[in-house]
Amino acid sequence: MEWVTLVRLIGGTLVLWFMGSSRPVAGGEGEPGRLATAAFGLGVVWSGVWLLSASSTRRRSPGVHHADPPGRDIAGVLAR
Repeated sequence: MEWVTLVRLIGGTLVLWFMGSSRPVAGGEGEPGRLATAAFGLGVVWSGVWLLSASSTRRRSPGVHHADPPGRDIAGVLAR
């Protein structure tokens, strides 16, 4: 479970970094630049959702971390 969280955190950070670094390059569209702005906004929202899901991964299965055998079994069944 921790590897998945790490991959999500790295992935969300890299998407955010990519969107930030590609914003000046995408300005060749002309004056209004609506497509570049929309793509940048969607990329930032995408990385935000990814980072939010990574931060909430550990809180989904409290039975695993609190030594609760029935909760651990239920979390295991739901995870599969």
